Amino acid sequence: MNWKMRIALLSILVAVGAHMYLSFHYYPLHLGFAEGEAICSFSEKFNCDAVSASRFSALFGVPMAVWGAATNLVLLLMLLVYGFGMTENLGRQLRVTVLLAGFVAFTSLVMGSISMFYLGTYCPFCIVAYVTSFITFEALRRNQTEPFFSHIGGDIKSAFGDNKAYLGYAAGIPILAVFSHFSIIQHYGAENLDKVVRASVLDWQASASADFDLPPLLAKGAGTDQAKMTIVEFADFRCGHCKKASIPLTAFVRSKTDVRLQFYVFPLDGACNDAISRAEGGSCRLAKSVLCAEKSGKGWALHDEIFGNQETLNRKHSVDETDWELKEYAKNLGLDFEELKS
Repeated sequence: MNWKMRIALLSILVAVGAHMYLSFHYYPLHLGFAEGEAICSFSEKFNCDAVSASRFSALFGVPMAVWGAATNLVLLLMLLVYGFGMTENLGRQLRVTVLLAGFVAFTSLVMGSISMFYLGTYCPFCIVAYVTSFITFEALRRNQTEPFFSHIGGDIKSAFGDNKAYLGYAAGIPILAVFSHFSIIQHYGAENLDKVVRASVLDWQASASADFDLPPLLAKGAGTDQAKMTIVEFADFRCGHCKKASIPLTAFVRSKTDVRLQFYVFPLDGACNDAISRAEGGSCRLAKSVLCAEKSGKGWALHDEIFGNQETLNRKHSVDETDWELKEYAKNLGLDFEELKS
């Protein structure tokens, strides 16, 4: 292989890696198993989770990241067939490979435009995949020695004649994507998820509605007048299920401009909650700290810090031990710890 082919090969491998990471994070996020934010979620503007939670993150029920991984793996196979001379017509093999690479690059333009003009949020690993698609296409295009447009029509027709291997490449993409999708779904035991969701929605619709007049501890997303949907969340900062729920909820709200999230604390702690018999004080201390932090506009920041360190906090058996941790979080966020205690 010459240097252009090596660049294309490396670029495809990077793209496969980016798509696979996004795929493996997509499922836990959507199924409620995510342990934390994606490593490519840096801020409100650059956030892989928000993009992954949008309605553009899947096609025919299969994540776009899985489609991307499958397409790039097929592209890799086609490149290797050309690079190692495993076909009689190398020129045709390269042109069809360039055609697929061009399709991937065009798809990158479409998805990038959606992020820029519709979502207003960018996925850094997606950007890596977009850039590699352009590099791959250009490296392959520059490696051609025969005219592209005067031959590609005949190349496509040959796929229905004596070169059916190209149809195999084309069919391999959806087969690989769909097979991978259902294999991962089965791995998580979520084969019947759609039925569970429908049953839950019907149960919710049949339930009596409830109005919450109390102002929420925290809120984000659309304003109360602009929100078409308002999600009301009750949580205890030491509850593992609450932590897992917070990740997809936050990603969902970030991906929508007309959704509002209202957060209320419900400490499972009798020190501040008469509905709970056992009193420990730790959950109440955490809830009060976030309330105080919100007065400085950093309630969500402390909320995220606490959930991010939940395992450490759950090993603390007294309010004093919890305070030692809170003191560090306050320092990291530029908060006055004494004010959090007041």
